[in-house]
Amino acid sequence: MSSPNTRTIAEEFFAAWTTGDFDTARHLLHDDVSFQGPIDAFDNAEAYLAALRGLSQIVKGAEQQHVFHQHARRQLADRRVVPPS
Repeated sequence: MSSPNTRTIAEEFFAAWTTGDFDTARHLLHDDVSFQGPIDAFDNAEAYLAALRGLSQIVKGAEQQHVFHQHARRQLADRRVVPPS
């Protein structure tokens, strides 16, 4: 059985965290994941997921706008967070 490609992993990660499935989201992240966004930056999976857990408590949802993926790197980008009404 072949391993999933980076695009599939990125899409599964987005689906997991936006539905509150943080166990699956954590399973899909490398321990030393690096994330840089407009508000914050993280250099490990635990810190990044803690921020996403907090974010998920204050927003209504998120829309996937585009998935950037490369052969050896996994990246998610261009996601729009929808604030509560």
